[in-house]
Amino acid sequence: MNALSRISKLVLLILVFGLVGTTPSFTQAEPNLENAPLKQAVFIIMDTSLTNMQGAGVPTDVTDELEGLLHQMFIGEAEFTAALVETIGEDATEEYKSTILTYSIGHPFPQPFLPPAAPTLNGDTWTLSSNDGKSIFLEPEIDPFTKPPGTNFLPTVYTNMFDGNGVEMPNTLPSTPAVPYNLHEPPKVSEINRTSPTDDLQNIFAMLLFVVCQGVTDDDYKGDCEENNMLVKTRWEELGKLMTELGVDALKSLQKQLIDLSIRILEGEHIPNRAYSGYPLLHY
Repeated sequence: MNALSRISKLVLLILVFGLVGTTPSFTQAEPNLENAPLKQAVFIIMDTSLTNMQGAGVPTDVTDELEGLLHQMFIGEAEFTAALVETIGEDATEEYKSTILTYSIGHPFPQPFLPPAAPTLNGDTWTLSSNDGKSIFLEPEIDPFTKPPGTNFLPTVYTNMFDGNGVEMPNTLPSTPAVPYNLHEPPKVSEINRTSPTDDLQNIFAMLLFVVCQGVTDDDYKGDCEENNMLVKTRWEELGKLMTELGVDALKSLQKQLIDLSIRILEGEHIPNRAYSGYPLLHY
């Protein structure tokens, strides 16, 4: 047995006996709750909230007025109550407040940690298992598994995010049904010319071949030239408009202009009146 093999076996023995003779320590990081603010109840009226309120006896005229508060977030019962009084009046708020609070969705906040797993050693096998096998979510009293989605279903709420300590993080709500662009100005949409570089190049090549074919008498090229000439003549008005859009000057040499224009499109130089201007066609 050479020295390297002896050293390898020695290291393996140290690792094996070290692991068997030592109970590993399993720890789980906990959030730092020192000086963390208390989580306040958060109330949000969703479309389903209004339907549930009507089913629970809130009049339709009241729920119609509550539509003005849809998808807005209210921190704390006092803030939510003040908004209700302003929207539906003091009398309706006093009469239906309990029902409205019940069906106004609260923010789920970051979920608590699962209980730490308990390691057990059986022979040479380590097993990790939950202490009680319980979920962190409340379970329905009847048929928790046959009535999905059960209590671990978190509804969509349109609010800022909260960190592990329950502190709200500003500017983390990208959009809402009412405000699709919540973090920036709405995009400016304008109509563009949909012509692609391929469209222009095909037309330029047809026009270039038309110019080159003028006066061609060689039988080897005459057939191709006649076919292209017929194509150009059937699209003469369209091609004339195209040349104007692309800045081709009919009083100058068309052959040189068309060749230069083709190269400019391929290399991504500025092309007037084209949305693709500035994007080179690298695959060429």
